[in-house]
Amino acid sequence: MPMTLDFKYVQLTDALCKYVRNTRTHEQEDLALADLQIETRKLGRLAVMQIPEEQGALLRMLVSLIGVDNAFEVGTFTGYSSICIASGLGDEGHLITCDTNPKYGEIASRYWKRLSLDSKIDFVPRDALAFLRELPIEPNFDFAFVDADRLHYLDYFEELVIRVRRNGLIAFDNMLAKGNIEEGSGKTTVARKRLNSHVAKDTRVQSVIVPIGDGMLLCRVKG
Repeated sequence: MPMTLDFKYVQLTDALCKYVRNTRTHEQEDLALADLQIETRKLGRLAVMQIPEEQGALLRMLVSLIGVDNAFEVGTFTGYSSICIASGLGDEGHLITCDTNPKYGEIASRYWKRLSLDSKIDFVPRDALAFLRELPIEPNFDFAFVDADRLHYLDYFEELVIRVRRNGLIAFDNMLAKGNIEEGSGKTTVARKRLNSHVAKDTRVQSVIVPIGDGMLLCRVKG
């Protein structure tokens, strides 16, 4: 399809994706992240759950831009996104990351220690939604990244929007459902579609879907 004013976008090829990755700013944690990617690939098909490196770079930039001191993550997996988030925190910054699989936390913690980020990160091996609901209903977080338990994405939004401060960000991953978000009928796709529609109308936030990776929904809390 030729580019027009109505549909101005570039469809990524493998070569163009590599170009995007090769021309970004490279950070001191990149060598460790590359090793983590190699280790994560050993998990087989599950490795696809790891975010791509350009998305990780964007997470770090967003965290740095809005001056995040306290962050929350749903879905630690092997730790790639938590490293990117924690790397963008201030000197006294802190990240709480939840995952129900403690084995993922064991992998992630090795890389946190390698990068001296372990003092900034608390791993909680629990259901993140239940954990959130036990926290005070106060805007104590500056940033949240949700990348697990997609059936409950709307529930996470409702619990986070009252716990993230004004002009803070809530980010949800995989919001394009591998390109099937409009026509897909699976339970998790329907749940993501419901969230996309909800936040577009919710006056508490300003939202936009960024077509990076499998699509990342950003919600700025208006306060």
